[in-house]
Amino acid sequence: MSEMQEYIVDATNKILKKHVTKELVDASEKGEWSDQLWDVLVESGLVSVGIEEGLGGTGGDATDGFAILRLAGKYAAPVPIFETIIAGWLLADHKVETTYEPISFSMNIESDLNSNDFVLKQVPWGRHVKKVVYIGEINGAFKIAILPTDHATVKLNQNLAGEPLDELHFSGIELEKITQFDVDQQDTFNRVMTLAALGKSAMMAGAMEQVLDMSVFYAGERQQFGRPIGKFQAVQHHLSALTAETAVVLAALNYAIVAFQEGTIKEELPLAKMKISESAGKVAGIAHQLHGAIGMTHEHQLHQLSRRLWAWREDYGNESYWAKKLAKTYIENNDLTLWEFITNEKRGNVNV
Repeated sequence: MSEMQEYIVDATNKILKKHVTKELVDASEKGEWSDQLWDVLVESGLVSVGIEEGLGGTGGDATDGFAILRLAGKYAAPVPIFETIIAGWLLADHKVETTYEPISFSMNIESDLNSNDFVLKQVPWGRHVKKVVYIGEINGAFKIAILPTDHATVKLNQNLAGEPLDELHFSGIELEKITQFDVDQQDTFNRVMTLAALGKSAMMAGAMEQVLDMSVFYAGERQQFGRPIGKFQAVQHHLSALTAETAVVLAALNYAIVAFQEGTIKEELPLAKMKISESAGKVAGIAHQLHGAIGMTHEHQLHQLSRRLWAWREDYGNESYWAKKLAKTYIENNDLTLWEFITNEKRGNVNV
């Protein structure tokens, strides 16, 4: 970790630890906008990391952004920081200056906007964002476009975590006048999926770190038969399983981010997202079993993390989606053994 990234991580951790409370997350899930938290994130430059200063950004690179998203997941930050960062990177690819407003993005490679009245379904944080970066066809040509939400009608919806996932009805937009860029469909799809899958993986990894910390704390505090439950072998087994899953998740995430930074990312992405999505279910299940009845109550914070893990594991490809992608990549490299494909190491003759 560079000195710059250490500073970013430290600053982000202090901000989120101070401002994100269980009550704030609860309020957000009821539809309230966390304006104070958003303003602090904007003032700190954390929503524009990875965008060059010439475009109004904070500088740094994508790995700094993923570090921020990992902490956003750890604290279940109830603002569209993931959407704004990814959308900002996509626009920066086309030299669009950042505005520090909350932005979302919506990719649908099968859609075609060909009239002034249209609907975008399942837009993350749609009710709160000022713009939506649309990735799809406009009048038969594949584009990245900026859709202002000023006059959009919102049909409220949310995901399992209580995060907004709204339907936006746009009316009277003159498509020929909005900011838009012609792009290659496959290259853009790969770019969006790579950034988004890595971003969500970072958030899930952060959430799992927090679940592990909460579980260790609870096992040390909860008394049964005159001693902490963490002293019992069965509970220690659960904690060991949580620790192992979290360690593997962090290794997979770091492996993929390094490959992305070096520009060599291939099978590292499906391996990471596949493993992290799979572990999300395991970690949430083990943690709830360890916490017992208290972990199932609304008053306890565990559900705010476990519900996000269950929701995020499906975003931008669940484990089945990425397993199929990985299998296809392996089949196309059928001159390699499975071991050679996974480890990038050629095996010599082995005598058994």
